[in-house]
Amino acid sequence: MPDQELHLLTSPIERRLVSRLFVIGGPLGLAVAIVLSLWISQKRVTHAVVVQTEPRWVPGQTLALRVQVTPESPKKPGRTRVEVAVEQAGQRFPLEAPAEVEPGWLAQGRMTVPSLSPGPAVLHVHVDAEPFGARDEQIPIEVVARREPIAAQHVVSSSVSQYADDSDPQPEALAIDLRPMGRVLAGFDNELLLRVTHPDGRPWSGPARMHLLDGEFSDERGQADEPPLLWEGRTDEAGLASLRGLLSAEVLRVRVQLLAEPDAEAAKPSGASPGGDAAPATNAAPA
Repeated sequence: MPDQELHLLTSPIERRLVSRLFVIGGPLGLAVAIVLSLWISQKRVTHAVVVQTEPRWVPGQTLALRVQVTPESPKKPGRTRVEVAVEQAGQRFPLEAPAEVEPGWLAQGRMTVPSLSPGPAVLHVHVDAEPFGARDEQIPIEVVARREPIAAQHVVSSSVSQYADDSDPQPEALAIDLRPMGRVLAGFDNELLLRVTHPDGRPWSGPARMHLLDGEFSDERGQADEPPLLWEGRTDEAGLASLRGLLSAEVLRVRVQLLAEPDAEAAKPSGASPGGDAAPATNAAPA
């Protein structure tokens, strides 16, 4: 290497430049990091606004609206005032303001859809929740002449404890769903919800029973050959029934049976046998 070439570690000139670089760059980088951390701390999420309403509007119909303020900080929301309006083609139509629900952080009510033309529109929601201040939300909606019914979808519970769903096929005449209320936690009381609907989404109300095939629930231990009876009763007008008990296993396998009406043969669902339809052995595993 030529003598004229300077080495970074051996040259006095280079050592002074490097030392000055660290002396100046160190405090400068620390100052930039402090400024960025202060800026980020001011940008943290303090609260969230959840708006629940129908995405498709029909002129003249009455719709429900709920606005909920969820805090993301130790501060609790107080009084919540909400103003709503719908805008289409540059015209703004004020709507009925939802009423505040005590102790605050929630407002809900009904509103009548004004005379709007079919097509896209925007729902404007102005939320003033103490102590977070005002916030404006814009939600796209669609104005239609007729709202089509939404077909019911079969939902299967699953978790990391299950690699695949081994439920039996659904019966053709009815759809049966067994879902937990919230999370499923082993060692605690859990509530299971049974929902029975027709293929077009209409609820089915009638006698039913549930047997435990595998797992431990409500002081009962599942057996595949002679499963114990967990619940027997009727689903209500909404096609729902609930069962609550202590869960002592990681995975449950439940058999649901829909029974024919005892005194009215014509009341039984289409395709039901005199002994009742055997529903899928639905799994419910802790999340």
